[in-house]
Amino acid sequence: MAANDQLAGAADTGFTLTVTRVFDAPPATLYRAWTDAKELARWVGPPGVQAEILEMDARVGGRYRIAMHRSDGSIVTVVGIYREMKPGERLSFTWEWEKGAPSYQPSGGTLITITFRAKGSQTEMSLHQERLATVEARDGHAHGWNGSFERLAALLAESSS
Repeated sequence: MAANDQLAGAADTGFTLTVTRVFDAPPATLYRAWTDAKELARWVGPPGVQAEILEMDARVGGRYRIAMHRSDGSIVTVVGIYREMKPGERLSFTWEWEKGAPSYQPSGGTLITITFRAKGSQTEMSLHQERLATVEARDGHAHGWNGSFERLAALLAESSS
């Protein structure tokens, strides 16, 4: 392997992001929040963003497409393919912004893996996102996911009261 090939391979790995949070819900409830279109639309996206699920075929090899309506009136759309689905345990899918959306993504997008671990009546949910192109992309996605998880926690609290 040529030295340039090694450098290119190293650059392609990009940055990673891991966000872990404990929710007051069982793993099955959180898994459903990711895989049921109506549920996902209620919480995905940071405050000021309303998700519209345009397509969702929640099965291995199935596709999803989500329009993110921002408070300034702009819309960005994310697409992906489900890679792994183990109900209540693990979920993996690609995450790629369509043309006109954030330009700081690698070709082919990123890979997200969600794991769910029961902790008594709660669940530790961990999101791991790989192949982020820049530190800015990592930090922007961290803001988005943390805001999304705040919304998800609020919805879970509403439904349990």
